[in-house]
Amino acid sequence: MPSNPETGPNGGTMANLTTAFPTSFVYVQFDPNSNEKRKNAKSHAVRQGILTKRQTQTRDGNNFKHYSPSPARLQWEPFDVLPVPGSRLKRLLNTPIASRLVEPVFSLEGDNSFLSYQTVFRTGFQDEALPHALMTLLTHQQPSNTDHYKHKSAAIGVIQHRLASTQTAVLPSTIGAILMLASVECHLENISGAETHLIGVKNILALADKTKSHLPDQLRRAIFWQDLNSSLLIGTARVFECAYFIDSPLPTSNTPKNVPHGFQRQRHQLGDDFVGAVSQLMELEATCQNADAKHDAATMATIDDQQALIEDRLYHCWNKARTTANTLLQACALAAYICTYMMHTDIWQNHRIPSACAFKLLQLLEAQDLAVYQDVYLWLLVIGGTLSTPDVQQRYTKLWQTSLDIKKSDWKDIDATLQGYIWPRKISNMCKAAWRKFIP
Repeated sequence: MPSNPETGPNGGTMANLTTAFPTSFVYVQFDPNSNEKRKNAKSHAVRQGILTKRQTQTRDGNNFKHYSPSPARLQWEPFDVLPVPGSRLKRLLNTPIASRLVEPVFSLEGDNSFLSYQTVFRTGFQDEALPHALMTLLTHQQPSNTDHYKHKSAAIGVIQHRLASTQTAVLPSTIGAILMLASVECHLENISGAETHLIGVKNILALADKTKSHLPDQLRRAIFWQDLNSSLLIGTARVFECAYFIDSPLPTSNTPKNVPHGFQRQRHQLGDDFVGAVSQLMELEATCQNADAKHDAATMATIDDQQALIEDRLYHCWNKARTTANTLLQACALAAYICTYMMHTDIWQNHRIPSACAFKLLQLLEAQDLAVYQDVYLWLLVIGGTLSTPDVQQRYTKLWQTSLDIKKSDWKDIDATLQGYIWPRKISNMCKAAWRKFIP
């Protein structure tokens, strides 16, 4: 018998074990009757086996497999290793309303790779904070459901734990979870709650800048959109400036180009800022026309940047008009805001902003007599009624029938009149389809 062989628990020599596992294998004696120790030993052996297999594949050049899973599988699997019930999360993400709920923080649409969950947060669903925050968002419409409060409490607990350390506080997943909670409060129309979360994000961004921690541009983009949309939808105070997120602002000019003549006639009431925003919106239309055949991330990001800058400018026009009681400017700013979402339907196609703006516009038109601005009023009615919800569209048609003597007009006449406003072919076609029941 060889001298001094080391024997394993079943009589095998350590030489045999090291042949099977060429990496350093540490033999640990244990009581075979102990279930816990037996489980630990088995787990260790499995890990070593996987490691050895990977090393062998790398050495032989066989570690790359040609496999092209579908985008959906790439994004959402596996669901069986999550900190939340995977089957329920998957079911909620597949509901028709899910896309509407998660935008603008991220997009569920497969083509929007630059806005996907992984691109924005730089992690998967295994993260402790994000899935709980996402479940809070997806279940907020059933606040009596204990799941909503359970996931909200869990998300806040993880966030508070991470905020104790600079390293974990500035993680994209930490910021993303807070951003989702801000979105929840926005949906619930809780102004103070949404503002609290957004101010918290601002403080973390200041910490990230101080420590030179890199944050994805897509995350900064999501922060901008959530801040802007919360202010527009429920009236939260703006926390961020657009310039912080967009590095290349659109060029401005003292003499805006391509401004439709209908707005030029009302320039004294609408103001130079609005006319300038309309000029930029017409440039966005040209960009979208050139991008119709392209769906790559770079093109989508360029369009999103332009849309962000224009909407930020229109928001300031609308907000200023509210303080000065300039109803015409308020209405036109809201309608132009809707038009930015009609230019390119591949971005934020499930967003609730257009219908929300359409409702705000309807309230203005019902409360104020803007019918004196006949052509402008016609444009406002058509744009507002196109992307409104069915119940709101009925109220638009009532205004249409009672405020204007155009019931006998055909679409050709209306189309010719609205050429004087924001009326590119894509918008014209969408409006014609929406109003075909009322206009021959």
